[in-house]
Amino acid sequence: MSSNTTQYDFIVCGSGAGGLSAAVFAALKGWKVLLLEESQYIGGTTALSGGTTWAPMTSVGHEVNNSDSREAVSAFLDGTVGDASDKQARESFITHAAAAIETLQTKTRMEFRPCPKHPDYMWDAGNATLNGRAIEPVPYRTAAMGKLRELVRPPIPEFTVLGGMQIDRIDIGNLLNRYKSVGSFIYVGKLVANYALDRLRYGRHARVVMGQALIARLLHSASELGVDIRTQAVTEALIEASGKVTGLSFTHKGELISAQSKHGVLLATGGFGANIERRKAHYESTCTGMSPASPDNRASLHPLVEAIGAHYGTTDRHPAFYAPVSTRTRADGTEAVYPHFVFDRSKPGTICVNEDGERFINETVSYHDFGRTVLGMSMGDRPIWLIADEKAANKYGLGLLRPGGDNPAPLVRAGYLFSAKTPEALASQIGVPAEALSKSVERYNFGAAKGSDDEFGRGSTPYQQHNGDPLNQPNPTIRPLTGKLYAVQLKIGVIGTAKGFSGNPYGQLKREDGSLIGGLYAAGNDLQSIMGGVYPGPGITIGPAITFAYMAVNHAAGELA
Repeated sequence: MSSNTTQYDFIVCGSGAGGLSAAVFAALKGWKVLLLEESQYIGGTTALSGGTTWAPMTSVGHEVNNSDSREAVSAFLDGTVGDASDKQARESFITHAAAAIETLQTKTRMEFRPCPKHPDYMWDAGNATLNGRAIEPVPYRTAAMGKLRELVRPPIPEFTVLGGMQIDRIDIGNLLNRYKSVGSFIYVGKLVANYALDRLRYGRHARVVMGQALIARLLHSASELGVDIRTQAVTEALIEASGKVTGLSFTHKGELISAQSKHGVLLATGGFGANIERRKAHYESTCTGMSPASPDNRASLHPLVEAIGAHYGTTDRHPAFYAPVSTRTRADGTEAVYPHFVFDRSKPGTICVNEDGERFINETVSYHDFGRTVLGMSMGDRPIWLIADEKAANKYGLGLLRPGGDNPAPLVRAGYLFSAKTPEALASQIGVPAEALSKSVERYNFGAAKGSDDEFGRGSTPYQQHNGDPLNQPNPTIRPLTGKLYAVQLKIGVIGTAKGFSGNPYGQLKREDGSLIGGLYAAGNDLQSIMGGVYPGPGITIGPAITFAYMAVNHAAGELA
């Protein structure tokens, strides 16, 4: 194996939102930048996500909410996260988030749009907002990227339709309304026609949305700015000089390369979610570890970083971010892990029960709060059943059963869905006590007839109501279950790690004694989360990932201290 040495100004390991953003921010300074990605794809878990970005006080967010304030954001995080993370790091994020987003908006192909209504999740602490803090990437036409588009990690197949057409929340609304509105019918017609043309021209959909759009826009920008992008590149060692990281060595296409870096190295490899040993060491005992996130988050660089003194933070309330998931084996033998975020759990005509046939939770809480509640009850590896009546399943979907009247028969035959005409018959199929399930449905229906949930307070906050059906009143999340029933089994999955390396307020990593490691930074899930394993709002991993990438680069340039 041959070896050579190359000089760079900045090196980034990892290519999700944090890594790509760091590479772009560094290249915008005129630096020569190297981006290394171990897998064959660019994008990490970000490419599989909704792409929502929690970044308060941006000009984009102000388009729908110009009354938010720094004081309110700070108070919101103090009330929700509190001592689960370092307040100074949170304040640093609040200070620089808007500038990070503005830099991308004005100097690259990145484009965000505000969500007209995308509430914070945690309302009890006060200072939550209905909109303005969560923004999302605008869909992107990748035709101009050429073959570069093939580097973007493919979306989760179950999140596409017609064999690969990507859709976002606006598309879904029009698809469900296509036979009720002329405007939606025309919208869907154009969407499908363009998809068909793309398949003929490019062999795939050239329009990307959500996390795919975020990654494609950043990748295109990085390429145009001259970033040296290497996939299937394995970092072998970090290079130190006088206690400072000055580069690294990596293998690429059979060649061992020594890369020197003038301003440092940034780690953004996605955390340790796919590393079984580290999961066992840090996750709750009943957490299965199953995940819809990137399977390449193996923490392969973490031992190298620990060897020079870096260490994981300890203040987090939870080591990871959770979501209830259901699974099915695909035709090719791979496992589909479907996260139940908002499309079914919070809709009227649904309930969740445990293995005893009893309701045990407010089904409309956020996916992370659902997960941490289950894990707190030490039942994360035990069966949980999400039950929907036929009306709800047809209208809103149920896991892999798509909304809008999808045919449930194949999923029933596959053993993913269970179906019966009565609660007692369904109980027999899913293995829960029939009398208990029948009484659970009866109690729920009694309150639901009045639009209330006396047991668990379902639909009690603006966030919970937002995820219901606005046409269902008086409570958008509650309606009695009637007629035929369907059930799908849930387990608690992990959508990303919160525990990461301890750093200063700009992402520079620290040793156990508190001293800083020169030239070594982290962003994204490799850095201890400023949310501390709490999930106060949508996009609270991507927003900080981008912002800490921005701060790390500026700190490395000597512009922050």
